[in-house]
Amino acid sequence: TDIAGNSTQLSRQFNIDTEPPVVSNLAPVDGSWTATSPVLVSGTVTDLSLTTLTVNGFEATVDNNTFSVAVPVHNEGDNTLTISAGDLAANTSTQTLLIRSDFTEPVVTISLPADGAEFEDPNIVVEGTVVELNVANVTINGAVVLLTGNTFSHQLTLAEGDNTIAVVATDLAGNSGSAQHTVSYQYVNRPPIISFTHPEEGSTTN
Repeated sequence: TDIAGNSTQLSRQFNIDTEPPVVSNLAPVDGSWTATSPVLVSGTVTDLSLTTLTVNGFEATVDNNTFSVAVPVHNEGDNTLTISAGDLAANTSTQTLLIRSDFTEPVVTISLPADGAEFEDPNIVVEGTVVELNVANVTINGAVVLLTGNTFSHQLTLAEGDNTIAVVATDLAGNSGSAQHTVSYQYVNRPPIISFTHPEEGSTTN
């Protein structure tokens, strides 16, 4: 108001926002394994005036509070991804997501039996090794076997004729490595062997 009694009024509306963005429902889950890069990271974000959401510096696409972004993971082993969100009031939030990477297939070696081996007994033992730090499972012809250290030993019954022995190892990231040998079993019908213990050959008796 001035000295002549004239007055004017000015008003402004503004929002008070003290709450940082809330990020939830992250996928993949913390500690997940992956055999590929980039990794698709997704989740939900809640905020009245969200301005940015990044994962390791990569801008995410946000649609109806749902976000997603493909993020490269370069390291074998542990990779820490940082999710950062900010709003118009300069509130920020950050959280981390651990992704474990394994891009290498397990190496499987069959030491016994030799490839091409022939058997007259159908019951054999399959032995070998698996070189892999993060083994999930090992199978021989579909049957799960246990490792002792990095070695395996498994009883197998052959069918008559040619038999394929397939050993498959899978790691926690889903990589698979395999080895295969072909062996054969032939049933041999041998006549019984007769031996004498008494009397001794050439002996005389009444």
